[in-house]
Amino acid sequence: MNLLKRIPFFLFLLPVFFCLHGWLQDFEVLTASELLLLVLYISIALALLFVVIWFVTKNKTNAAVITFYTGLLYIFFGALQDWLQSNFLSFLNRYIILLPLMLISIFVLAFFLKRKPAFQKKLFLYLNYLLIIYCLLDAGLLVNKHINMQKDTALQVPFDHKKVKTKPDVYYLLFDEYPGYKSLEAAFGFKNDSLYSFLQGNGFTILPAVSNYNFTVFSMASIFNMRYIDNDYNHEHGLTDQRDFRNRSNEIRNGAVFSIYKSMGYQLENYSIFDVGNQNCINPDKSFLPVHIRVLTNKMLHNRMRKHIGWWFRGTILQNFFIKKEAIYENDATNNDIINLLNKSLLVKNDKPTFYYAHLAMPHAPYFRDSTGALIANKALQEGYYLSHTRYFLSYLKYTNTVIRSLVNKIVQQDPGALIVVMSDHGFRDYNNHKEFYLPAFDNICAVRFPAKNIPPYKDSLSGVNFFRYVFNSQYGQQIPYLKDSTIWINY
Repeated sequence: MNLLKRIPFFLFLLPVFFCLHGWLQDFEVLTASELLLLVLYISIALALLFVVIWFVTKNKTNAAVITFYTGLLYIFFGALQDWLQSNFLSFLNRYIILLPLMLISIFVLAFFLKRKPAFQKKLFLYLNYLLIIYCLLDAGLLVNKHINMQKDTALQVPFDHKKVKTKPDVYYLLFDEYPGYKSLEAAFGFKNDSLYSFLQGNGFTILPAVSNYNFTVFSMASIFNMRYIDNDYNHEHGLTDQRDFRNRSNEIRNGAVFSIYKSMGYQLENYSIFDVGNQNCINPDKSFLPVHIRVLTNKMLHNRMRKHIGWWFRGTILQNFFIKKEAIYENDATNNDIINLLNKSLLVKNDKPTFYYAHLAMPHAPYFRDSTGALIANKALQEGYYLSHTRYFLSYLKYTNTVIRSLVNKIVQQDPGALIVVMSDHGFRDYNNHKEFYLPAFDNICAVRFPAKNIPPYKDSLSGVNFFRYVFNSQYGQQIPYLKDSTIWINY
């Protein structure tokens, strides 16, 4: 009891609680090593803040409580924003209102603690008890979740291994938000004949494909599990949240497609923006998706401000903190890393047949490069991101076409017997919410180069949930039934 009255355990337990609670919510996404490192970083920051406030207040107890409250607001800022939004208090969510209110509340607390020394000691003891209880509770829930965790949530389809005659290497090249021929011509007046002629000239079959969802995590989860997403997301308002991303990411990680290929003796090479099996995504600390520890750090004050109002600080002394040049071009660097890894893999022949999954965020915005491959200037890059109906998109798409040609040429040359897929997860979708462009948002590209001869055609349109059913049926001799094709709009 005396220790609880004298030592601010709550100050050390705050980052522990933040990480334990985040781990409980995103159990499948986070790892213990990532969380331990984050606990260390937050603890060091709180210790430094405590020293500064102690120097100003000359009172350890006051300094500990004020440091705790400030740290609480900072690391749980995202949770506070989300709570205000969900409880119809969005008018308080404006930074010009919320930040001053937070700052005022810190000064009010400091003033109140100075005037009420008896309350100060009671609050000190209460916070110690509270954080100890919360941490023990979350730790217990984590242990229970680990014990009862389902190892594999993927829905398995019937697969007869006896019918498999050949096992070619598979290159699944996913180009995010690449529109199909019809929507590209209708919305942008651009005929993509040169790319389609190139693909057909290299033995590709152009499939009449549509996506089932207009949002990447939903689309990829449905493609890799060959089924529609369970009805566990918000249908009433159609808005995705962190839980949806977590569920879809877990479904991608445990995709039925990967399980089937592994059961056939395939090796998996993951060059994508998602975790697959026990392989992490490419550059998790730079991904534009909230993966790994970023599902927690993105909720902190500075990262929320970077996301929402970073542009406020353009041209000021704070620009380098809120708008870093390297951060703007991080996704372009990730694309280049994926391309380089795939090119290097072509120089090494694996003993086992291999499934390569490369997911490039192109021609998805931001439109980093022009048609020649030159980087677009920072200012133009930002304009192109927000004004999607511009020359930037078409220029970036033309550059994407050069990437497709380069990768296909190298794969055909180095691995001529491979099965090659050039596909997108959904079509172009930023049509300023015009209803006439609902269907074009689901129009995507899909071209396959089969090594086997006499591949049976798919008579009607082919949607994402049926794509690998078609591949398994046509290439591996299966008779997996097809699902009814449909499209579902997700507000992301």
